[in-house]
Amino acid sequence: MVCFCLLPIIMSTYFSFTDYDIMTKADFVGLGNCKKVFSDQYVLDALKNTFVYVIITVPIQTFLALVLAAFLADRMQNIVGNFL
Repeated sequence: MVCFCLLPIIMSTYFSFTDYDIMTKADFVGLGNCKKVFSDQYVLDALKNTFVYVIITVPIQTFLALVLAAFLADRMQNIVGNFL
């Protein structure tokens, strides 16, 4: 558990706060990496696209799943009701 879950979380958190290169020592940069990421236009576009996709697809999929479940429940009620 520690090797495959906890250690990667700790190491990725540590590396996110540093300017790390395999050949050199890690330099602490604080939130500079986060500032770089969230000022990049490609990242902002990707976040916007993800948000729009989720807002559109989740309600549609949930509605269709509920309609299908209600239809199947009604059909199963009719099939099981005929045997009883």
